[in-house]
Amino acid sequence: MQIAAAVVTISPMSRSRDRSTPPQRRRGTALGEGVWLAIAVVFGLLALPLLVHYTGEQTLGAYASGDARRFLRDFYADLVRLRPATLTLAFGPLALVLAWRLLLRLVLPR
Repeated sequence: MQIAAAVVTISPMSRSRDRSTPPQRRRGTALGEGVWLAIAVVFGLLALPLLVHYTGEQTLGAYASGDARRFLRDFYADLVRLRPATLTLAFGPLALVLAWRLLLRLVLPR
């Protein structure tokens, strides 16, 4: 029983893309940018406080004022009072996304 192997060669001249021009980097659309920013805000306002509560409960014990709902209520009250730690937790993911976009814009210019 013989197995025949076919060898296919592609010559560099047969490609349709011109290599003399540099490839264009595709920029994100405004909708795509808005989606990333919205995800960061929602994560910072909803998911991250719950993760902090869960982690604190697992490592330090029960929250002194009650359960996760009480923790969220205190978190949002501190957010309204503009406490720095709460602002950092809530808007840290947004700041990271914006910093990443700025870094990409500086490193990979149009």
